[in-house]
Amino acid sequence: MTDINVLTIQELIDQLNAIEDKTLKVELSTGHEDKGGRFYGGLYRCSIVEDYKGTRILLTAHLQE
Repeated sequence: MTDINVLTIQELIDQLNAIEDKTLKVELSTGHEDKGGRFYGGLYRCSIVEDYKGTRILLTAHLQE
């Protein structure tokens, strides 16, 4: 994974603050439509992960069928 388009916590906060309706649910997508499809899921956890890649935030979602 490259970090070219990975948001920092501050960038994410800034983008979320720009959304007027704070009651909206958060949904994640992964994959790319040109490379085998895209998968969607509803966010249910935000955690800090520390491993060989370093320290980062992990957003976890339920995969929608």
